[in-house]
Amino acid sequence: MDRIMWNPWHGCIKVSEGCLNCYMYQQDREYGVDPKDIHQNKTRFNLLTKKDRRKMYKVESGSLVMVSLSSDFFLPEADQWREAAWEQMRARRSLYYHIITKRPELIAERLPPDWGDGWNNVMISATCENTVRAVERIPVLADLPLKHRGIICAPMLEEINLSLLADKHISRIERIGCSGENGPDARPVHHEWVMSLRAFCQQHCIDFDFFQTGTNYIKDGKHYVISDIALQKEQAEKAGLNLTFS
Repeated sequence: MDRIMWNPWHGCIKVSEGCLNCYMYQQDREYGVDPKDIHQNKTRFNLLTKKDRRKMYKVESGSLVMVSLSSDFFLPEADQWREAAWEQMRARRSLYYHIITKRPELIAERLPPDWGDGWNNVMISATCENTVRAVERIPVLADLPLKHRGIICAPMLEEINLSLLADKHISRIERIGCSGENGPDARPVHHEWVMSLRAFCQQHCIDFDFFQTGTNYIKDGKHYVISDIALQKEQAEKAGLNLTFS
């Protein structure tokens, strides 16, 4: 399945602990751009036309579209543009969309009028970088009318204790992903934390995806510094920790 990044707007406002070393903030500051300036983006393709008018970039049916990775799709500051984004998703139902947010409490009022109990080709995931945010955000996400729900523990800042949550909420989560943090000030992730989260997913038959180690990875008491993101992904894949139940 092709994986495509689609950022209909850019810029964000930090909201919790995981935002401390935000990669988007780092990149924008390198270019002398204010990362808190939320504005419409010039995307490299248009989902409605299937092809970008300049580059003729074709979006193949069945592709996975990662939405708003340089912002938060449910930011109030983006309310004026969101309906147009929903319209593109509505028109291209042959694509699969994954929306990740740190603001699940804002979702209910910002769903499209024809949403019903959710769209089959849209997954919405809440970022839960630690136990506090997991306990805060997962029940909100679980109670929303969604066909597909996920959790993203990235950056993973501690061993996350999901057993504090009610079974009725955990049972509605179909996928949990985790990774370490990147950058010169990246906080370390411990292999034991990843294994603990994987064991929880296995116990509850939840798909689990360890998708990258992060810059600072600690395993068996050894500290590994892995700056190259491609190598991080390769090492995470080699660990063989991923689970699929669906």
